[in-house]
Amino acid sequence: MSISIKPYNTDHKGELVKLLDFCHEDHTSLHILNSPGLKFAYSAFNDQELIGLALAWTSSIHPNCTYFRILSNPDYRVEEKLLSKLTNDDKVEAPLQTSVWESQEHLRHLYESHHFQEIRRTYLPTLKLSQLDVPGPTTHTPYVLKSLKDLSLDEEKLNRLVTVVKNNYERTHLANPVAKLDDDQWKQMILAEDTTLDGSYIYVDRDNIAAYSFLHESDEKGTYELGWCGVAEGYSQDIIPTLINHQIQYAVNRGVLHIVGEFDTTDDHAMEVFNHFPFNSSSGLITYREVD
Repeated sequence: MSISIKPYNTDHKGELVKLLDFCHEDHTSLHILNSPGLKFAYSAFNDQELIGLALAWTSSIHPNCTYFRILSNPDYRVEEKLLSKLTNDDKVEAPLQTSVWESQEHLRHLYESHHFQEIRRTYLPTLKLSQLDVPGPTTHTPYVLKSLKDLSLDEEKLNRLVTVVKNNYERTHLANPVAKLDDDQWKQMILAEDTTLDGSYIYVDRDNIAAYSFLHESDEKGTYELGWCGVAEGYSQDIIPTLINHQIQYAVNRGVLHIVGEFDTTDDHAMEVFNHFPFNSSSGLITYREVD
């Protein structure tokens, strides 16, 4: 067996697709290889057979780390060789960061033994709406319910929503800080193309934003995705599930079968939703960050 590590060459794309499928990995790596944020990529070979890949990239939203991903044919243990190649590359200008599933014990051990520290876990469960007693409208709240579509027509309240969303996002991403973005950039993310404006809801308390929960279209048929949610300072996070109830009702009225979520353990507002609703069991995605 002759193992070699070489810079990735697009001539091996076909072999890479086969490796991804063999390892039951999605094709995200192919998109990263073609993205402007790609820093570098290395391939591992056993003689002429492609058996592994390591790639590193950066994000304009989170510029304070270098993201990376390692995958390999499980018949060969080349992860440590690929990690060594990454950690010694001069193009790495910020701490390395990656995510692995809880079940990937060999990768967890590798990173933990090479000065990587867990910074959060993320759960990606599904809520099956057919198994729910669909909640009725919430009428006992003291707040006014607004759709994001309606609220976006009020520039002053939209600006207040931006401030609350920005503050909550920054607070829950201290380990990997967000870039300095202006209000217009935050508005673009909130009002993204896939945001369901009339299915995203906000509680308004007179002139203040009390809480919000955004809903997004999904690539999966019959599915919506929960987006950012939170409350403003001074409001109880237990009002967030009542916004989700409105979104569940919105989805059911449109024949949607599933709602999926993404819940970080560093985000207490999101975890309120995760713990409140009967999502299916979900393996956690562990994010590791390189430490000195």
